[in-house]
Amino acid sequence: MFSPYAALTLLSQTWSWFAPQDLATGSPYTWMCTNIERAVPTARLSYPGSGAYANDTYHWLPSSSQASACSVEPRNIQDVSDILKVLSRYPTVPFAIKAGDVRQTQGSVQHPEFRSHFVGGRIVGVGMSGVTLGGGYSYISNRHGLVIDNIVAFKTTTGGYNNFGIITHYVFKTYSLGNLWGGGLIYTGGNISLVVPAVADFQASNTNVDATVVAVYARAPSTPPILSVTLFYNGTTPPAGLFDKFFAVPRTKEDVKTRTYTNLIIAASVPFLQNDLRGAMHTVSLTDLSYYYDGPGSFTQGSSLIVFIEPFIATGGVTSAKNDSSYPHDKFFTPLSLLWVRDRTIQLALAGEGSDDIAREKLKKAAAAITATAESEGQQLADLPLYSDYSLSDIPLEKLYTVNLPKLRSIRAKYDPAKMMDRAGGFHF
Repeated sequence: MFSPYAALTLLSQTWSWFAPQDLATGSPYTWMCTNIERAVPTARLSYPGSGAYANDTYHWLPSSSQASACSVEPRNIQDVSDILKVLSRYPTVPFAIKAGDVRQTQGSVQHPEFRSHFVGGRIVGVGMSGVTLGGGYSYISNRHGLVIDNIVAFKTTTGGYNNFGIITHYVFKTYSLGNLWGGGLIYTGGNISLVVPAVADFQASNTNVDATVVAVYARAPSTPPILSVTLFYNGTTPPAGLFDKFFAVPRTKEDVKTRTYTNLIIAASVPFLQNDLRGAMHTVSLTDLSYYYDGPGSFTQGSSLIVFIEPFIATGGVTSAKNDSSYPHDKFFTPLSLLWVRDRTIQLALAGEGSDDIAREKLKKAAAAITATAESEGQQLADLPLYSDYSLSDIPLEKLYTVNLPKLRSIRAKYDPAKMMDRAGGFHF
């Protein structure tokens, strides 16, 4: 049960500012770095080659990183404001903002009488800022809604996402969460086709808001496919029969037991800990999970297509917003995530077919194929939004925010009329 006294307050996961190098001329914006260093001496400025810079600019997929002249970590809210004031004086200088781990700033504060958890991500390395501002699906979303539904308050500087300003505080609702039951099952070969119907049936028949399944289908052109299914039940023992169809199919590996939430998150993250990858992600919004994509033939050497299948409950917490959030989830849908990855050493050795642009186009074709099949089965998908955290960067805003877009644009016009935050990249209202 939620207690207002257990609310978690988070002061800014460390934000980093980047003044990107002008790669066309080879002239970095080092003068901008010097200006910030002089104006904000309490912040920590770092340059390429240092450990702090490497940490500030780190992304799980190196293809998401961009060369920069420097990075700077604010120590407090005043630093954030002062850095933005410097940037505002140079309207042609691009910059980026990245939410990192808590180092310079204050961390989390929790009432001492409570041991509780807030609704958060499902694998190690998912940052709270991104998952919160994008909407945020969780293992406990069927009961408690999306991450953003559990926000009590924000505090922002200059005005979030990157359109309105920079969030420096979050206040989350938190919930009691003891030991739980769950873990992973791995299926290979012909057993995959036997267990996929179990995933679709789980979405169609499950009404238990404490139960969740996440299926991950991975396929590469030269290797056999793998289907990994993570089972989750918010309790030490699930009701009899709830997950029987998954255990009825022979599996290559099993790691399901009573454990802590942290232990489950770590176990579920193991397949994604490799970080020398290039990649791109796209999504399809579905109402039923009767189909999964199996089209590796269009992908090239050293690449993998990974499909994340998430059978949420149509009557659960993911369908009705608990606050005035911008993510329009009053209509039920379940996001299907398509992730393309390739080992970076292979990527660098390839030309043409190995480019990121080619892979993005193939992801769009895969999404179109899934959409066409689902609609041929009778699913009504045209008015469903796409989940922004899974979407390619060139997806039209109308597909992400639908009816909420005019309101978001009016807020943007009020708090950032000069469009300063356009210089930070990302989706722009």
